[in-house]
Amino acid sequence: MKITNAKVFDVQNKCFDTRTVYTDRTVFSEKSADDISVDLKGKIIVPGFIDMHLHGACGADFLDASYDTLSKIASFLAKNGVTSFSPASMTVSKDELIRAFSNAKKFKCSEGESSLEGIYVEGPFISEKKSGAQKIECILKPDRKFIDDLDSASGGLVRTVVIAPESDGAMDFIKEYKNKYNLSLGHSSCDYKTALLSMNAGITQLTHSFNAMSPINHRAPGPVLAAFDSANVFAELICDGTHIHDAVIRMMFNLFTDRLIMISDSMMATGLDDGEYSLGGQAVFVKDHVARLHDGTIAGSVSTLYDCFIHTVKKANIKIEDALIACTKNPALKLGIFDKVGSIDISKRADFIVLNDDLSINSVCLRGKFIS
Repeated sequence: MKITNAKVFDVQNKCFDTRTVYTDRTVFSEKSADDISVDLKGKIIVPGFIDMHLHGACGADFLDASYDTLSKIASFLAKNGVTSFSPASMTVSKDELIRAFSNAKKFKCSEGESSLEGIYVEGPFISEKKSGAQKIECILKPDRKFIDDLDSASGGLVRTVVIAPESDGAMDFIKEYKNKYNLSLGHSSCDYKTALLSMNAGITQLTHSFNAMSPINHRAPGPVLAAFDSANVFAELICDGTHIHDAVIRMMFNLFTDRLIMISDSMMATGLDDGEYSLGGQAVFVKDHVARLHDGTIAGSVSTLYDCFIHTVKKANIKIEDALIACTKNPALKLGIFDKVGSIDISKRADFIVLNDDLSINSVCLRGKFIS
């Protein structure tokens, strides 16, 4: 396919160029092997978005442990501009996790479905004090056999593991697994000093920054500023207008520059109406675009990653180039897949979104085929 008259986002230089893009079957190429030509008439092309932390959408949850569930989520994501994803687990029983992880091992994306690029293990190695919407009774201290069994069940799909570094044995666990997994500080009540020690030991990410962790205080700066002081640590943000104030979004983009990862943290109610749903075996009530447990605790989001991108640019007034990096290159880097996705470059998978001038989605191309 030959795509002409497109304003193409250049990830490396953080700018847009008007140029021709070629695809050959499923990848970007130097020239097209067929005679199909598409004139975009000045529309914008950006890499397909990568959501590395979400639980579900359109009535489906990763922990359903059903092939049809994953297919439903993957199809919904693709239509909404997310071409690669890493579903997240919750703090539930080991048997439930094994079933879900074994199901992910079997999943092969079909035409029109987003590509599953790993699993995000959110719990059970977290703090009771910052459990958020996770089940307290299923929380465990870091356990080597537990994570090894999950990874084995998934066929090696585990990519990110969330750790509360103040947990017994956490530091040893971090040192042992730092070269195998992307370790993320989350659901933690640790202070700045402990967070910094864990980052020196091997933590390289923050799980949904500010949510379920100690806040910034001028005398107790907490894990967010420990991450700021650690040049190799990336910070996730749920930019849905509910989890993080717009002023804090602007602060984080200023502090972390190119170390931010936008995530949706979406749950099964995403794409559906207000009502009662579930997350990690707990009842969740959605009202006015906010999901909460019965006690009022915010429980995931009901926004897509694309919704978060639009909010970040149009409401929080972040430059589109910076927001795009947080939705494409950075999650690809942390998932270890930037060699095949995350930018519009030759030999990478031909996943991209065509945007109108108002940034609404015009169409989505997945593995070299337009699906919408």
